[in-house]
Amino acid sequence: MRAVPPAVRPAGRATFLRHWLPVLVYMGFILSLSSVQTPGPTFFTVQDKLLHFRVYAGLGAVPSRAFRAAFEGRAGLPWPVGAALAGSAYGVLDELYQLTVPGRTSDVRDWIADTLGALAAVLVLRLAWGIAASQRSGGPRPGGGEATPTGVAR
Repeated sequence: MRAVPPAVRPAGRATFLRHWLPVLVYMGFILSLSSVQTPGPTFFTVQDKLLHFRVYAGLGAVPSRAFRAAFEGRAGLPWPVGAALAGSAYGVLDELYQLTVPGRTSDVRDWIADTLGALAAVLVLRLAWGIAASQRSGGPRPGGGEATPTGVAR
């Protein structure tokens, strides 16, 4: 095994703390919600699905930062796909975990709401970050040319 120079290790640790630790904390938050034996009163029919959507939208947003930092610009799976799949996979694990919690049930419709929430957040962030990057680079030029560092359209 090749030794990593000491100067590289802190950057890796800093990257983990900055990008991946929030993902683990948020997953722990979801686990704590799933551990509650009685989720509480329902005030309208789809309240549970909307809650799943909202919580998993957070789980789509938080790992999007981490996946983008780790994989943007590299060959292979695009970061939005990885972030959306991670949210969906954790939704499956969450539903399986709820089978073990007294008073909780597992429902494929909850997983669908989880997946849609994660996917919605990933798509919104992809769009927002794309718009922000376009504005930073000068955006598309009239006439269809791309912006260049010199400001001349290609």
